[in-house]
Amino acid sequence: MIRFLYRLLKLFIASDSDSTLPATVDAHEPLTRFIFSSENFAHTKGVVKPKAFLPDGNGETSVFRVSSLGSNQIWEIGNKIRKEKVKARGSVVTGTVRRIGLQVNSAPEEHPRHAIIVGWPKEKHAKIMLAVELSKKASLHVQS
Repeated sequence: MIRFLYRLLKLFIASDSDSTLPATVDAHEPLTRFIFSSENFAHTKGVVKPKAFLPDGNGETSVFRVSSLGSNQIWEIGNKIRKEKVKARGSVVTGTVRRIGLQVNSAPEEHPRHAIIVGWPKEKHAKIMLAVELSKKASLHVQS
């Protein structure tokens, strides 16, 4: 019940720019993957580790559509979606995700800017290889 109320509240407090996002995620749209564990990035090397992009048990990787947002606004989203504080984020462009054979779908049910990376293969090694490709293309941003 609380989760439902939280989602409902987010719909009412979302900014106007959130509600005008197109249903289809454009190839040039920047995406960000919030990282809550320091095991998923290497600050000193400036890299997002492949593990950060691996899909969950449903075969989805949660990302956020961040076009037209400033850095502070992006961090605000990350710090609101979970109880723990976001430590970093990895950013990629939608076209990069598609070029390696995955898809990005808008998933605004929990947040107007939420999207999911789908189309992951079933084989573990194939998932890891795709996550490696994403991590190579991702830029790391660490919460200060």
